[in-house]
Amino acid sequence: QLIFLDLKMPGMNGVETLVEIRKLYPQLPVYIVTAFHKEFLDELEVARKQGLQFQLLRKPIGLVEIQALAQSVLGDPVSFG
Repeated sequence: QLIFLDLKMPGMNGVETLVEIRKLYPQLPVYIVTAFHKEFLDELEVARKQGLQFQLLRKPIGLVEIQALAQSVLGDPVSFG
């Protein structure tokens, strides 16, 4: 129902992962949470120009903010842990 994704990951980076997610789930909300947005700025811009939708959130972001965002997107109370 909702994906939180980082940009720096082993194997496939977050932009490559976003491309694959969009092939399977074109409308699924994707939030990229990262401290490395500047490093991936060119790739993110290409993704946007290709019509790949995502939201970019900069770290640090806390659990309360993640819960609030998830609740606003999903419309239900969200509990972690």
